[in-house]
Amino acid sequence: MNFRTSALVIRLAMSTATLAHGQDQSPAPTPSPAPPATRPMRIRVGGNVAQTAIVHQVAPIYPPLAKAAHISRTVILHAVIARDGTIKELQYVSGPDLLKAAAMDAVKQWQYTPTKLNGEPIEVDTTIQVVFALDGSSPEDSQTSELQSIDPQFKTDILHLFDVMHLQEQTASMGRSMFATLRPTMLAALPPTPNREKIVDAYLEKLVGILASQEFNDGLAVLYAKYLLDDDVKVLADFYQTPPGQRFNAVSSQPFLIGLRDWPSFGKGTHPGHTPVALH
Repeated sequence: MNFRTSALVIRLAMSTATLAHGQDQSPAPTPSPAPPATRPMRIRVGGNVAQTAIVHQVAPIYPPLAKAAHISRTVILHAVIARDGTIKELQYVSGPDLLKAAAMDAVKQWQYTPTKLNGEPIEVDTTIQVVFALDGSSPEDSQTSELQSIDPQFKTDILHLFDVMHLQEQTASMGRSMFATLRPTMLAALPPTPNREKIVDAYLEKLVGILASQEFNDGLAVLYAKYLLDDDVKVLADFYQTPPGQRFNAVSSQPFLIGLRDWPSFGKGTHPGHTPVALH
């Protein structure tokens, strides 16, 4: 092979290698488009702003026990309003326990105008205040105002009466005994779930806590000031410090509890110690 032939072979080999290398290289990939911006699923709105969007508002039913104790306060709830304007989530934040269930039961039925963002319905996170007022107004704490309006000496005498009566301890003890008699009935009213007993016990303990609370005690003080005179309170305090008064205080709740326990058998001659009496 002469020099010219060798040069031709070398050039042909180099051309083939260059062509093969060019075929192995792929074109640069086209960059993928950026994902669209995600819309927020929920926004936070102040309670005053959300209140203007209410189209159906159910008033809470005032619990009789709270009304009797003159408890008039505001219950604060945390809510999530669904895209269709209904209440999706609801949690208790603060307020009297006696008013909690009534407030939540009412708010669950509220309806709002759906909130839209860029033309699309969106969930709303907000705070709801439910005001309970006995006189139809909206005081933040009318019970405290009533308590403060009592003559200072009269108030002192009422609180002294509560002390000698051991009122909070007596109320809590009576509440436990009373609720214990109601426990079987409450259990029977619930579906037979594994946590049925825990639910009932937790609920009853909550009720006992309410009866033993300072808030309930203050409500009773307002009632005493409304229906009794200062002289009445002083006479009662003197009585409850005597041996007969102490004995009466210790057993005063027993007839009620016995009656509650034997209620289903009243008039049937089946409760212990009862002898039917023939009427002529």
